[in-house]
Amino acid sequence: MLYRILTYSAQRYPNQPALTIPGVNTLNYSELLRLTDNVVRKLHGFDPGDLLAVRCSNSAAYVALIFAVAKLKLCYVPIMSNFTSAQVDEVARMGPRMYVHDSRRVMQNCF
Repeated sequence: MLYRILTYSAQRYPNQPALTIPGVNTLNYSELLRLTDNVVRKLHGFDPGDLLAVRCSNSAAYVALIFAVAKLKLCYVPIMSNFTSAQVDEVARMGPRMYVHDSRRVMQNCF
């Protein structure tokens, strides 16, 4: 559903601002959809329901990752910056298929 809303918005308002990160950049809906589709391609091979553990700072790539997770019907497991070691260990015990850190580095089977 979330990805369909992005697609609809990109078709209807392609040049309207979709995401602004102050002091960094602004993406319109068309650009955000394109970035999201690039992330979807990078996540090929996942099955619906696979866990994806994510610890990222706010960025356009992070937003695109969330839309991509929705499109692929993956389970998004956030690892918050204030998590204790025990909480991170609990996420690891869940058995995520992949761990994504900082939207740029993707580490397979890191747990």
